[in-house]
Amino acid sequence: VNSNTFEIFISAIIVANIAIMATEHYQQADIWTLVQDTANHCFVAIFAIEAAMKLLGLGLKPYFYEKWNAFDFLLLILSVVSMPLQGPGASLLRVLRSFRLINRSQGLRHCLLTMLYALPTLINIIQLMLLIFFIFGVMGVQLFGRIDYRDGRLPGLNANANFSNLYHALVLLFTAATTESMPGMMVACHTKLPGCEVDNSCGSMVA
Repeated sequence: VNSNTFEIFISAIIVANIAIMATEHYQQADIWTLVQDTANHCFVAIFAIEAAMKLLGLGLKPYFYEKWNAFDFLLLILSVVSMPLQGPGASLLRVLRSFRLINRSQGLRHCLLTMLYALPTLINIIQLMLLIFFIFGVMGVQLFGRIDYRDGRLPGLNANANFSNLYHALVLLFTAATTESMPGMMVACHTKLPGCEVDNSCGSMVA
């Protein structure tokens, strides 16, 4: 069970499993659904045989001492439980088998470890981004919070993304951070609609 041939075979089965799952599509033929379900049962049976062979070959304690083996066994249990189920939840459990490839690829393992080591730094960066979003959100509410977007004449602003309050301002800033509709937002916050002087709902040159 520790030979390269055995690992290559299991890796090939995992890749085949991923390929079969990738063929699922909307309004697919019933015969293809049957083929996918049959293939899923075969894959689960192979993974169960793999786990049994490793348990017999390595022993119970050494098998579960290796964290990746414990992870594989957990996925096997979830796969067995999800076999009679249908719907998105069952499909999601099947997709989790893709993570088994990480243990079988040195490059993927290094990438995963690098991401884990970088998490503390990423948390600091996320905190800084949230602080910047908060500051600009408050500024946006103060500068553009009176702009009337409800009549639809300002395509850059809508009921979900506007500066009427801090929550919607943060949603708008997140959208702007993805550069989605960024020009429209700037135009909407800059535009002075006719009669806006009456209720002080004009845009601002700051935009």
